[in-house]
Formats: sequence, C-alpha cells, structure tokens
Amino acid sequence: MSRYVAAADAAGATIPQVLRERAALSPEARAVVCGAESVDYATLLARAEQAAAALSFAGVRAGDKVAVMLPNGLPFLALWLGTALLGAVLVPINTGLVRDGLRHVVEHSDSVLVVADEAGAAALGAMGPARR
Repeated sequence: MSRYVAAADAAGATIPQVLRERAALSPEARAVVCGAESVDYATLLARAEQAAAALSFAGVRAGDKVAVMLPNGLPFLALWLGTALLGAVLVPINTGLVRDGLRHVVEHSDSVLVVADEAGAAALGAMGPARR
C-alpha cells in the first residue's frame, strides 16, 4: 500500500473522511511532523475530535465561521481539522495583524468565535472596542 493517497482516490472525499480513513487504516503511521514533534494519524484524529468537542461546547455549529489567530503548528492544525469535523469554517487570522488591520478582519469575518493564544488575545484586546 502506498504511503500517500492519490488525488484520484481522494476526489470527492472530505478532509474528515480522509483523516478518519487514514486513522483507521494506519493509526500509528506518521501523519505530521512539526519541529521536533511527530504525530501519528490516531493522535491527530484524537486531537481534532477534542478540538471539535471544545468548539461544539462553545456553541459552534456546522456552517459557522471560527476566526483563529494562532501561529503555525500542531494546535492550529488540530483546530483546523476540528472545525472541518464539525462542518464549520476556519478563518485564519495573520498573527502579525494589529489594531485597524486586525479589527477589519475580525469584524468582516462573520465569525461566531475567535480563538487565539496569549499573544493573539493581547493583540485582540489592544484593538479596542468594536466600531458601529
């Protein structure tokens, strides 16, 4: 069996379908390497399901948009996959945005939730109140 899914084999498949299939077929196979950390498919699916559960608990539903201000890395990937599992849409926010640029993205994203790390939360707090 090939290590990679051919594009023809994945045509029409959703990201959650492919992730679940890979986790079922090769749970211990390496799915992602990020820096010094390597994650297998079973672990990646578990992290995505955990993110989906947290988003659902926060009220996110299929079709909702979730703005995410996180640096590239495994937490971002798990959250992106978690939104896909819910049928929600991740709206990535550049972690370098500040003040008016950040406000513009957040206010025009139609997101029901914004997820950020400590640095992102500080930038969000520094942009001040929403404009009407």
